Amino acid sequence: MDWLIEGGSALMGGGFADTPVAITGGVFAGRPAAQATRIDARGLHVLPGIVDIHGDAFEVALMPRPRVPIAPEIALAAVDRQLVANGITTAFHGLSVSWEPGLRCLANARAFVAALDTMRPHLAADTRLHLRWETFAFEAMADITGWLTADPPPILAFNDHTTPMVEADYAARKLDKMAARAGISGAAYRALAEERWARRAEVPGAIAAMAASARAAGVTLLGHDETSPRMRAEFRALGAITCEFPMTLETAEAARAAGEHVVLGAPNVMRGGSHNNTLDAASAVVDGLPHQAE
Repeated sequence: MDWLIEGGSALMGGGFADTPVAITGGVFAGRPAAQATRIDARGLHVLPGIVDIHGDAFEVALMPRPRVPIAPEIALAAVDRQLVANGITTAFHGLSVSWEPGLRCLANARAFVAALDTMRPHLAADTRLHLRWETFAFEAMADITGWLTADPPPILAFNDHTTPMVEADYAARKLDKMAARAGISGAAYRALAEERWARRAEVPGAIAAMAASARAAGVTLLGHDETSPRMRAEFRALGAITCEFPMTLETAEAARAAGEHVVLGAPNVMRGGSHNNTLDAASAVVDGLPHQAE
């Protein structure tokens, strides 16, 4: 389909210009095709499609209430409409794969990956995977290694929500939220977490092995929730040269000093602060710190 978008203010290079935009054969063209479909964009901004590299709002569609699962095919179709309605044309769904039961368990991840493979040809957005591997989920490593070679390729982030939870002595708010999502009691969740925590010496080796598999597959790696420049350096050495949601300003500055991408949360910018009381993305954007806000 050929298009001519007229009357809008188009983002061209470094600013907006009142100029028509012609698209022929899926690419921008200097002049419109003879039979181009005309779109009246008066009073509107004409922007490139947004690429969302970390979208986990789809989890709400998968489980709108604790222990109320929705078929992944239905959830994918619903979220797809929301994405394109908001200008997102490429979306990496942040699929968390954890040792927990419930929403983020390995069985649900397998079902979601299978559903996405089936649904992808029917989705309006270019929908891909952002694999968020919980580094204590040892049993998920074989599946994730297989998914790394998928087409289109995923991206991979190393998540560790176990360590801060244990070190914070299972703060009530976090424990209640995690247990509800897992569909078990707080006591049962804590017992499972303690079992994982007892295996913490295995985590560095598991991370190194997963990073090696990802590098071999040519997959982009992200360090997630890094708390210090030292932690950023550790993940950089593994090949993760994107700093996603740094927890401190010093960590983000270390990444930028190394010429790396820094990714912060768009909701953080919109709300004017972090819901975890960490780095304020809004101030960082004003200071020109991140390359992207997702």
